[in-house]
Amino acid sequence: MSQFIEALEFRKMLSASPDQLTGNLQQTVTDGQSILGDVFSCRTQIIADGKSINADLRAAPHTAANRKLLAAFRSSQNQWVTTFTRDYHALIRAGLAEGRQAAKDGTTFVNNPTDAATASRLLAELITLQQRTASPLATFLADMPKVTSALSVRLAATAASNPDTASLQAHATGETTDVNTCLTTFQTDAKTAQTDVATLIADLAP
Repeated sequence: MSQFIEALEFRKMLSASPDQLTGNLQQTVTDGQSILGDVFSCRTQIIADGKSINADLRAAPHTAANRKLLAAFRSSQNQWVTTFTRDYHALIRAGLAEGRQAAKDGTTFVNNPTDAATASRLLAELITLQQRTASPLATFLADMPKVTSALSVRLAATAASNPDTASLQAHATGETTDVNTCLTTFQTDAKTAQTDVATLIADLAP
């Protein structure tokens, strides 16, 4: 009887019903998996695009202008990849411990949605996760538009300097589209992750 009363009291403490909270936890997991897929896909695509353009430029006439274009393109391409890798890893490191524990406690809670102790731990972990990832996420969102813009400008200049090279034109256009699509995807994913965590915190708040 006491356990039944405790469960009822716990339901009253939550801002959301256990069923709603369970649904939001599952949605967060689904979104997280999608975001990881986006990260892998974008990085892989931009690196592949860069290799194609690098090959095009190496096959172009070996003029001083083209050598300069190749060096400049490589610099912008490497800056994008380096910045992305550095900032993304910093974000992951900042939230790794709390993220793992929150995932563990979230699974425990889904299996027992009246477990007040687990809910309390999960709330604390999510708040800490939110706090520790705020700065690296802001850095990521500030840096990526800059390197994306720089790479887009470099791609346009590279294409303009070799108007008769069909493969270079196609690859430059393709990477310009890909790199800007990835930027939009990162911004959307960041908003989704922030919303998911904020929703769970609100759900768990007394």
